[in-house]
Amino acid sequence: MKTQRFKVTGMHCEGCAERVRTATGDIPGVTEASVDLMRGELWVRSEDGVNGAEVAEAVQRLGFGVGEEGEEL
Repeated sequence: MKTQRFKVTGMHCEGCAERVRTATGDIPGVTEASVDLMRGELWVRSEDGVNGAEVAEAVQRLGFGVGEEGEEL
């Protein structure tokens, strides 16, 4: 298992956070996605096959920005 942290910009409410959670949680191989709205952070736990670019692309398709792409923890 691998855990990655992403900075997400443009989220203003819990609805935004839920959209990000759902979109990233639906990526094949992702076992858990959680969002800290106050810090603007997305945490993704996944199997080894999921790369940060896939996650960033899913977030960007929603219209949000992604910083510090895929810092592995």
